[in-house]
Amino acid sequence: MTSRQNVVRIKEVAIGQLKIGRIVNPKPVKPTRPINVQKLLGEVRKFARQLRIFRRDTLAEEQRLQSEINQLQTQDANLQAQISKLQTQVANLQTQVANLQTELESDVTPNPALQSLLQSKQGQTVTVATPAGNVTGEVILVGTDAVQIQEPNGDIVNIPFAKITAVQ
Repeated sequence: MTSRQNVVRIKEVAIGQLKIGRIVNPKPVKPTRPINVQKLLGEVRKFARQLRIFRRDTLAEEQRLQSEINQLQTQDANLQAQISKLQTQVANLQTQVANLQTELESDVTPNPALQSLLQSKQGQTVTVATPAGNVTGEVILVGTDAVQIQEPNGDIVNIPFAKITAVQ
């Protein structure tokens, strides 16, 4: 029962190293020889084996890629957390810089160590060196950014901590 409609041709298409056969119905032709069913079944089995290998390999590659995607997503999340922390740190540093600029512009600079030293000298006579010269007198009052000294002649002098270069 070989008629023109039952004749098929198998075209092979190469994909990488895997050849995939495709059945194409050609124009009806009169077969010149009978179809070898055993040979055709062998080709179908060979194709089925190649298809199983292809599926196995693609599944392994898909799993590898999914694992890589998961790792990249974890790295992304970690980097996002680091960026958030860095943004917070930058905001804090910007605030500190703004405060320092304000202090410099106002010529008022707190100096806790100098404040503590001068508080320990309150009521005593000290000599304070400044770029304008030395001031000697009794420490009357110590603020957060300046000291008040009464000179021996009775004059009261306010000296900002920013202008003090030395204390004796």
